[in-house]
Amino acid sequence: MPFVCRRTLICMLLITLSSAGFTQSTQQTAWLSWTHQQVLSPKFALHFDVLTRTADNLEYLRFFGLRPGLTYLIDKKQSITAGYTHRWTNDIHQPEKNITENWIWEQYSLKTNFTRFSLAHRLRIEQRFSSPANQATFFSQRLRYLGRFVIPLSQRPPFKKGCFAALQNETFLFVQHKEKLNGHLFDQNRSYAGVGFRFNQHLDAELGYMYIIAKTRLSSTQTHTGQLSVVTKF
Repeated sequence: MPFVCRRTLICMLLITLSSAGFTQSTQQTAWLSWTHQQVLSPKFALHFDVLTRTADNLEYLRFFGLRPGLTYLIDKKQSITAGYTHRWTNDIHQPEKNITENWIWEQYSLKTNFTRFSLAHRLRIEQRFSSPANQATFFSQRLRYLGRFVIPLSQRPPFKKGCFAALQNETFLFVQHKEKLNGHLFDQNRSYAGVGFRFNQHLDAELGYMYIIAKTRLSSTQTHTGQLSVVTKF
């Protein structure tokens, strides 16, 4: 594995472990996601994803998000995307925590195939306009980096069909107006492991487990999440 990749993953692991020491509460949730890419031309594609999340202990649907975007395909390995996100979070027990968010975001993606696996990097920055219940809308910016390994279990890359394993980690940092959120540079870290099946070049389905550590102003929360995701490309 390249030195830069090893160093990046080690840094993300250290952030996760250091945050875990301050965890004070635990939740169990489930996520369902669909991600789609519609190729328009050799250089442009539409991006779209939708995500739903449950509240703690799968009590009710707490979160819904839509994220459309336009992608410029630099080459077979690299792309840049700009888009919009609408998110709605509902807390039936504490309505004062309900929040609607509208974001603008930009990202750079890089994917490399190695002998036995592929490695994808995604660097995204978000301009967030958040509207808590009965409060004025405020602005913040967040930076997030994701590293993801896909390991084919039936053939070597280029991987076209069959079972695969996936490992990924994503770290979130507040880079502007953190004082309006949790007051810290660190927002959260998501570590994930899953297994999936690639039906063809157009369809992947994946089931996995995600461990999330999120920092609040005075404590931290760990969340155990089961996730089902579907990825389509045409």
